[in-house]
Amino acid sequence: ALAAAGDPPLPSYTLNEPATACLPFPQEFRADLSNVVVVQRQPTGNLSLLSTTIRSQAGELTTCATLTKLPATIGVARLGLVQAEPTPAESITPDTPDTGATTPGFALLLLAFLVGMLLLTGISKIRRMIRR
Repeated sequence: ALAAAGDPPLPSYTLNEPATACLPFPQEFRADLSNVVVVQRQPTGNLSLLSTTIRSQAGELTTCATLTKLPATIGVARLGLVQAEPTPAESITPDTPDTGATTPGFALLLLAFLVGMLLLTGISKIRRMIRR
């Protein structure tokens, strides 16, 4: 979606491909790595768990999660300290072009090729017979 400077802001935007958002890893959670999660605050105020990975680079830990809709309010939490509902997997339907983004199957293409070759062969034989 394109927006000009004078257009009203978009309330939300669904991404075609999930984006990875990373947050600094809280030092107080280092002793309990397996229970650290990224949560997202829903418009209703409820928290939802996101699929979480912990990355280590040059001794620094970051907590990452994938997002499919923006804007998003996310944070790092520890299981047991927050009441969160698991986020259901969203199915994203990509926009398809006017053609419907479909193509004929291989068998149909092969059949069309063979029919075309037979027609060309038949026409060339008829032309040869007429010239004689």
